[in-house]
Parts: sequence; structure tokens; C-alpha cells
Amino acid sequence: MSEEDETVDEAPEADETFHDPAKAKAANDKARREAANLRTRLKELEPLAAKAREADEAAKSELQKAAEARAAADKRATDAELLLLKRDIADDAGLPKSWASRLQGATKEELEADAKALAKDLPAPPKTAGNGRPVQDLRSAALPAGDGNGNPLDVDSWIRKQASK
Repeated sequence: MSEEDETVDEAPEADETFHDPAKAKAANDKARREAANLRTRLKELEPLAAKAREADEAAKSELQKAAEARAAADKRATDAELLLLKRDIADDAGLPKSWASRLQGATKEELEADAKALAKDLPAPPKTAGNGRPVQDLRSAALPAGDGNGNPLDVDSWIRKQASK
């Protein structure tokens, strides 16, 4: 136990520098010179650090600009693909090309279903001859076109029918 007491009772020897006033003053002066030197170096390096931060910010902003430009290009490409898909589907469904932008849906199936619904509501296109011109339907506006069953009426029978009424 005596060994433990000796180790515990031993106090670390104080640095002799602080007991001698001349050595303490010299150490204090040395610490002040080092601190002044460090402050000078800090003032010299602060502008360089600011420039480095500005360069980092500029690099970040260029990176952000590039990311935004890529996002805008991706959006334009997606919109163009969707418009092309809408035009193809409208053409397949027999819709006018100007109606392609009216199609609603995000997938091809949804767009096709919408195009079929729109095509169903459209009136039938006029009959055309082989040259693309509509076939003329020359009938008298004063006479009915037929008896309702697709049979044309002649004028004589129509007059007799009107007279008997």
C-alpha cells in the first residue's frame, strides 16, 4: 500500500518556466508573437477562402443550371412524345388531327379509349367518290327523299298521297 500512496502523493512537478518571472515573460512574449503571426496569416488567407467559397457557389449554380436545363429538355421530349402518340391515335380512330390535343389520358390505352369515345360521337364522314371529293346528293328539297325505308318516292305517288289526306 505504500507504493500506491507514493504514486498518489506525488504531484506532477510544475514547469519551472512559470516560477521564474523572466522565463514566464519570455514564454508570454513568444505566445503573443505566435498569435500575432497567426492573425496576420488569417487576414491574408480570408480573401482566398472567400474566393474559394464563391467558386464553389459558381460551380453549384452551373451544376444547378445544367440540372434545370436537363429537366426542361426531358419535359419537352416527354411532351413531344405524348403529342405524337395522341396524333397517331387520333389518326387511327378517324378523328381530325386538330382534335389530337383534346384526347385525355396518360397511357396509350386511356388515349385509345378516349379517341374511340370521341369518334363514336362524331357524325359519319360524307361519302366520297374515288377521287376524295364528296358524292353529291342531288334531291329536291321540296320533296321528301323517300318513304323512310330507303325507297325513293316518285312525284305522282307523293301528290296522290298528299291529296288523300
